[in-house]
Amino acid sequence: MKILIIRYSGLGDIVMLLQTLEKVKIKYNTSNITLLTDSANKDIIHLTNGLINNIIPLNRKCFKEKRIIASLKEVYYLFKNIRKRFDMCINFQNFGETAALSYFVNAKIKLGAQRLFKNL
Repeated sequence: MKILIIRYSGLGDIVMLLQTLEKVKIKYNTSNITLLTDSANKDIIHLTNGLINNIIPLNRKCFKEKRIIASLKEVYYLFKNIRKRFDMCINFQNFGETAALSYFVNAKIKLGAQRLFKNL
């Protein structure tokens, strides 16, 4: 099973999430976990002892700085990497943007904050 985990926050928050990911790996023992996170956290994969198999880094800084071309490239990269690749999506954030992203992930099972798009 291919699982997308969405968690942008700081490195400490992701480290605290590892215990939960360990439980996910136990339940779905053949799972392949991909973490969608801020690009500042991309090196955490080396510290997870195989819990996280892949990272999709998102440079959110270019959105905050309103760099349009860089932002469009990030959106393209993001949608290219999340569309039609996952069986499950777990959104551990409570942001409107992550709710929108989890809506666009073409996964059969979606868990977590999807508050903005639940009626679509």
